[in-house]
Amino acid sequence: ASWTSALDSDKAYIVQVTLSGTLLGNAMSGLSQASIVTIDDTITGTLAGTHTVTISNDAGILSNDRITNDSAVKVSLTLENALTLANDETLQVSADGTNWVATT
Repeated sequence: ASWTSALDSDKAYIVQVTLSGTLLGNAMSGLSQASIVTIDDTITGTLAGTHTVTISNDAGILSNDRITNDSAVKVSLTLENALTLANDETLQVSADGTNWVATT
């Protein structure tokens, strides 16, 4: 048995398996089956337009530089366009890029 695969321009994997050999004393050759698997990688919830990020309790030197030494800072994000999430999706934020929490 042998197999091949390829990715076409529509992001569809074409997998083909070809069998050859002897089965119960009978020579077989050229038996093949091809399958196509399409991968959908479109992003449905992109943020477009103007976004405004504000923080309260900015206890740094300037009150509008988004740099603070207050550990109880509150971050607010305002989107120009509504963001619609599917039932199984959440919008998450991270302060360190490693630990993520769902927004409320």
